[in-house]
Amino acid sequence: MKPSQLIAGIKKLDPTPQILPKLQKLLRDPDSSLAELVELIRIDMSLTAQLIRVSNGVGYGSSKKVNSIDDAVKRIGYDHVYKVVGAAASKKVLEDELKIYGYGEGELWRVSVTCAIAMQSLAYKMDEDRDTAYTIRLLHGLGKVLIEK
Repeated sequence: MKPSQLIAGIKKLDPTPQILPKLQKLLRDPDSSLAELVELIRIDMSLTAQLIRVSNGVGYGSSKKVNSIDDAVKRIGYDHVYKVVGAAASKKVLEDELKIYGYGEGELWRVSVTCAIAMQSLAYKMDEDRDTAYTIRLLHGLGKVLIEK
């Protein structure tokens, strides 16, 4: 496969993974606002729905139902927003079967999330940036997806 073919494949990818670096930048900026964060997440309706669904989960311990992305972000907290968006964004790209590599449907995504969590823990122990480590490992299989296409 030629580099030009790989670049063409990148252009065909869903725009959702492009949110991760922008989200990470916003979350690190002490001057960023909730409105900026919400505006970025609203780019993708499925991400918005996922965050609202997660915020209404039992793990967040409130009987009051959240119906807006603003309230969902407040309930979940910035750290968990990044993880939820990262997992949802990567799933869209990494969930397909990869016949060349022998991965069944969803297998690459499960491996990627597992690796991301492990890398984040390792980065914490090494006093490195956990979000960057998480993102790098979460998307490590992206090249395989491009080659498959």
